[in-house]
Formats: sequence, C-alpha cells, structure tokens
Amino acid sequence: MEKPILDWLEIIRTHGKSGWSQFYKSMLGHPISDVARFYSSVDHFGDTVVFEAIVATSTKNIKDDPLNYVLSVAGKFFIEKIETIDEDKKYQFALDKAKERVRMQNEELEIKIEQAKEISRGYNEII
Repeated sequence: MEKPILDWLEIIRTHGKSGWSQFYKSMLGHPISDVARFYSSVDHFGDTVVFEAIVATSTKNIKDDPLNYVLSVAGKFFIEKIETIDEDKKYQFALDKAKERVRMQNEELEIKIEQAKEISRGYNEII
C-alpha cells in the first residue's frame, strides 16, 4: 500500500537521506542513480522543490533512469519560484513607492491647510 504524501514528508524530515532514498524509489521505481548529484541538488534547490519534482516526475512514464528528468523539473520549479519572488518584490516596491507618494502628498496638504488657517486668522483680525 502506498504511503500518503504527508507521511513521506515526515519520513524525509525524520530520517534524512535514507528517507529521501525510500521516497525516491517508492515514487519512481528506481533507486537514486547518482546519490552525490541528487543530494547536491536538494541542497541547491531546497527540499520542497525536489520533493515536488519527484512527485511531478512520478506521473510521467519514464522508462530509464529518472534522475535527469527529476533534476530538470526541479530546476524549472526553482526558476519559477525565484520569478514569483521577484514579482512579489516588484509589487512590494511599487506599493512602498505609492505609500511614500501618498505620504508626501499628505504632508503638502497639511502645509497648505496650515497656510490657509494663517491666512484665515489674518483675515479675521482685519475684520
């Protein structure tokens, strides 16, 4: 019987490399062919990205060693993740810029209100 994905996450978290090996073989039907390259990719791309790449690869019908495909998918997911972060940063920058513009406009408005009050006081003194 297949383990649920959440169980695999816990196994990987608690058992480390042996958990990764079990997960990889269970999902793809092959042992990890280049262990050093695989774990280097886990270090580089991150656990989540490689985990998602293995799950995505498991839905494909790959007859030979799936490692190259897994790492290719992980690289694609990693780039997408970075682009998403970049878009979030661009949005946050635009938001911060808009907030600063509004703050400056509010300051200018406060100055104009104070000037209008002074003019009004001067006008009332004349009358």
